[in-house]
Amino acid sequence: MRLLFPLVGMAFLLLTSACTPPPQVANTEKDAPPRRSVRRGLYQSATHRFIYCVDQDKDAAELVNLLHQIASSQPQGKRIEVISCAGISTDSLASGHISIIGNQLPLGAASVLQLGGKGAVFDQSKTLAPEDVLLLPYYRNPWNNGRSSAGIYYSASLPRLVEVLREEMASRDNGFFYAPWAFEIHQPAGGRVYGSFKDSTWNFDAEAEITLSNATDPLVSDGDFQLFAMDGYEAGADTTLLKQTLAYVAAQVRRTFGSECGGNTEVRLYPNLERIGLRTGSMQPAQYDEARGILHLVAPFFTEQTLIFEPEIWRVYTEGCLKQVLTADQSAALVAFAQEKAGKNSLQTSIYNQLQDRALQYATTNVAKQPYPQRADHRSTNAIRMRALARVRGTDGMAYADLLRSVPADEQVFPTQLIPEASDLKKLGPTPPLPNILAGMTFAHEGYRIHNGYGGTKVGPSLDSLAKLGVNALSVVPYTFQRHAERTAGFHISQSAGGENDAATIHSLREAKRRGWYTLLKPQIWVGDGWPGSINVKDNEDANQWFENYGYWIMHYALMAEAEQVDGLVIGTELVRMTLGYPDAWRRLIADIRKVYSGHLTYAANWGEEFEQLTFWEDLDIIGLNSYYPLSDQDKPSDEELLTGAREWVTMATSLAQRTGKPIWLTETGYRSVSQAWKNPHAETNGRPQSDEDQARCYRALTQALRENPGFTGVFIWKWPSYLGYEGGRGREATGFTPGGKSAAMELEKFYRTWLD
Repeated sequence: MRLLFPLVGMAFLLLTSACTPPPQVANTEKDAPPRRSVRRGLYQSATHRFIYCVDQDKDAAELVNLLHQIASSQPQGKRIEVISCAGISTDSLASGHISIIGNQLPLGAASVLQLGGKGAVFDQSKTLAPEDVLLLPYYRNPWNNGRSSAGIYYSASLPRLVEVLREEMASRDNGFFYAPWAFEIHQPAGGRVYGSFKDSTWNFDAEAEITLSNATDPLVSDGDFQLFAMDGYEAGADTTLLKQTLAYVAAQVRRTFGSECGGNTEVRLYPNLERIGLRTGSMQPAQYDEARGILHLVAPFFTEQTLIFEPEIWRVYTEGCLKQVLTADQSAALVAFAQEKAGKNSLQTSIYNQLQDRALQYATTNVAKQPYPQRADHRSTNAIRMRALARVRGTDGMAYADLLRSVPADEQVFPTQLIPEASDLKKLGPTPPLPNILAGMTFAHEGYRIHNGYGGTKVGPSLDSLAKLGVNALSVVPYTFQRHAERTAGFHISQSAGGENDAATIHSLREAKRRGWYTLLKPQIWVGDGWPGSINVKDNEDANQWFENYGYWIMHYALMAEAEQVDGLVIGTELVRMTLGYPDAWRRLIADIRKVYSGHLTYAANWGEEFEQLTFWEDLDIIGLNSYYPLSDQDKPSDEELLTGAREWVTMATSLAQRTGKPIWLTETGYRSVSQAWKNPHAETNGRPQSDEDQARCYRALTQALRENPGFTGVFIWKWPSYLGYEGGRGREATGFTPGGKSAAMELEKFYRTWLD
């Protein structure tokens, strides 16, 4: 999985070694910088040293070669020196950030890793087996009292250490010096232990530790596949549907391409997205590792209808049919070709026809006719799959070799001949009626360690806590990134296991729907040097490119929303300059989205200029307002003065909605738990002290104004974390927006429960 990270900052250690021991150094934490500062220094440092420390009678050539290979690649732009610990001085160990790698450690200070005659013991409680590998990316450096980092990569077995380092580097894509875990222990049979630091200290949090089990004996062994239970998958779970699906796919592929296709495949079954993400570094619910012949699968993620045509399952059998390297488009075409034949000759015809209908609807959009802006992101969208489904339509009698020859090596747009006539399309169903009242919350992806984000098991308890407030609607917010507000570039679609990837986003949406809530998908842009309202373009040509990129990105989520039957989609958020300057481009985009998505559409306009001057509300179903209007500019306003401030903007907003004839929602609103939260609700803390009471007073004024004015029919509060305890768990004052655990939550509960009656 993608969890090895810096051979950087490995901790110091204690132990006997063949290295010449430097003098003992006192290990005090007095005046030592905080852990966050040490970590930041590690990331920002332009230089680093890999210090390999091994038994003299052990051959370290392979390890040393690997370290030089890593150093020569200059990860994160660092200049890395590779040196031996033999004869190293205390001054050298104390100088800068270091990583210690090997099966020995320099003497010098009390260490988190103890080596002795009975083996290695980590953190005084974990005995490492001879083949275990410990990855401790950064820790306080004991030779300079913790002013820099020292990390450890250790195993008693050098071949095993090299194996794990190579494996992790091959699968990691987030940068060598960025580690999501405080430590990792890799066991030879496939087990893993992941640990976190506790609060802001250097101590490890035993309660937050995650353990992945070793592989079991196969649950099922068939001629075509073996099923293995992984990481908590119930050994007694019913696998009948999965076995039938695998047998069906194998038979269909062989009927189409020949009996030599496929073989005995290892299928590893995981109970949920969290576990497959922790194990493989990807949250994709189906992942075929062609090199190893392993299919990783979260079977509960799929329905019977979606499982039968999951492309990764078909790839298990189609990839071995041709003795050639296939492009992504060619591989997708091969799978679609097999599925086309199966879809015409089985009870699954209606399911396959639905897939083709969606592909053809997408083909008619302007987005589908434009080259995709980022090659690396293209596989994460449905565009390749949809081109393949359209391409094999009507290929009865065609040989698959002829089909593959018809697929360009780098196909970036739908070929003209694949774009159907409007009369050939199956129309989407009518947009459903709007609900009466939505008592909503914005659900924030606040955890990036896989288990605590949108795809983790902590989502359930967090949503259960919202149910107690009377919430009946949830807004889920996957982010993309634009580095510079005035430079046009393609928008990234997250594929990181710890990010707002597609599977994780879908998981949170499904959890909300399972509770009977209204679901709102609200993709947003994080701007590196500003905010969405600062995004601008220099001319019409630049604007056209920006809208091509944006259209490709938002269409990805429109397709997701339709497939998952998400109730509402926010087509944009706070893009002030782009909406006020280019309203016709938005009208065209809205028309495109309606070709593939049948739910409710809105736009989340920023309070003030954008909301009050937007001109394409008539093309949408709902007016959306992100409201951070101040309630007062006074230091000590009375409750009545705060209520007056709330009444003013609520009345203004509902009056605008009445003129358009559209319903209006607060797509985002909220207040920090800081002193004088009413002054600049959108602003950062900026040194303001924590104040639950001032936050609660703001909500008291807002909710009373909404009670008095029936114009708003939906409210989505900003914001609620994807795991409980988010603020307190970071060891800092709770000055964020979340009302959880604060007086504001009681104000919201009183409002929502009476509002819904």
